[in-house]
Amino acid sequence: MSPLLQRDGLSLASVAMLVIFVTASLIVFNPLETIWTKVMYTSSCMGMAVLQFGLNFLQPPSRYPDLFPVLISAYCCLHFLVFLAYFHYVQFSLDKPSPMYWSDQTLEDQTTSDVDKKTI
Repeated sequence: MSPLLQRDGLSLASVAMLVIFVTASLIVFNPLETIWTKVMYTSSCMGMAVLQFGLNFLQPPSRYPDLFPVLISAYCCLHFLVFLAYFHYVQFSLDKPSPMYWSDQTLEDQTTSDVDKKTI
């Protein structure tokens, strides 16, 4: 989205959006709980910052005028594929459903047991 914002003359809005995202993610999600998430989060944010800096302040070579938009698109695609693989792994490697969302009884069993309790 940054290349489109820059093309429309909204580079400041793009930088503000990045700052708001990083701040909100630190407050809401607390990604710095383990050393692994801290390293991944920091490297992801540093990659975003380097690409944003290059897009706004560096002149691409005349041979590759769309270098930074392509790098940003590849970086985003890589993030998407990594998260897709990770969450598929997490979803399909669960041993049993979480008790928070599922119970041992089915919905029909719950409704009949509620009716039985009221008649007794």
